[in-house]
Amino acid sequence: MAAKPRVRLNRSGVLALMQRAGPPLLREKAEAVCGRLRAAGYQADYEMRQDRNGRPVVMVALTEARGLTAQAKDGVVTKAAAMEGLDINRYYIR
Repeated sequence: MAAKPRVRLNRSGVLALMQRAGPPLLREKAEAVCGRLRAAGYQADYEMRQDRNGRPVVMVALTEARGLTAQAKDGVVTKAAAMEGLDINRYYIR
C-alpha cells in the first residue's frame, strides 16, 4: 500500500501572493462600493492598508456627518458591499 501523501502549506508564499495579487482586486471592489454609495447620494472614500498579520485590507467609510447615522439606521455601506458580492466583518484596530 502506498504511503499517504502529505501536503504542507507554504504560509510565507501564500502571504506574498496575497500581498502581490490582493490590493488590485480589493481596490477594484472598494471603488465599486464607493461608486454605489455615491450614486445613492453619499460621500464615500476608502483606505488601503495591511492588517497586523500583513494581509491587505480595505476600509470603506462614509465621509460626511450623516454617514454614521445612515449606516446605523439603514446599513447603507453593508448593503452596497453586499450588492458587490462582499462579506462584511467588523475590523478592530488594536
